[in-house]
Amino acid sequence: MRRTALGFTRIVHIESTNESRTRRDEQRRKYSKMIKEQRISRLGHLKRMEEGMMPKKIFTQELEGTRRKGRPRKRWKEEVEKRS
Repeated sequence: MRRTALGFTRIVHIESTNESRTRRDEQRRKYSKMIKEQRISRLGHLKRMEEGMMPKKIFTQELEGTRRKGRPRKRWKEEVEKRS
């Protein structure tokens, strides 16, 4: 089997691509975890607020009507409740 510069370059390229993919995935998991923690932290602030405060009113308010056709959009409140 003969090694060519092209074959060697290709192997190095594939290895570096896999490493960068792994690094990128780790970074995504790190940011995802950080966002989830921040959401739960904000939920704690909302739960402790007085009833008359505007953010709490908005959070506890239930909307009337129906959603559009298609896949339902993820809502912040639903995501936090699912994770807790």
